[in-house]
Amino acid sequence: MKTLVENRNYSVRVQQASGVKGGGIATNSLLKVNGETAYSSMPYWGGGYNNFGNNDGMRFNGTISDYTVTVDKKIKYG
Repeated sequence: MKTLVENRNYSVRVQQASGVKGGGIATNSLLKVNGETAYSSMPYWGGGYNNFGNNDGMRFNGTISDYTVTVDKKIKYG
């Protein structure tokens, strides 16, 4: 995992998600980092979000301008 994150070469697939108020939802979402590019197809679901006039969630495809890797005391990557 450490090597993949440091080399900017990984994908995260989400098939099940849970909200703060409980209850799960099936989803087919993807976050992919490949070198200098990042792609996300993670939709928004839930209520109380629509601050920007849309409910696109985290959908983007673009160039990474600032990428850092940090490791906390519990060896979690962020």
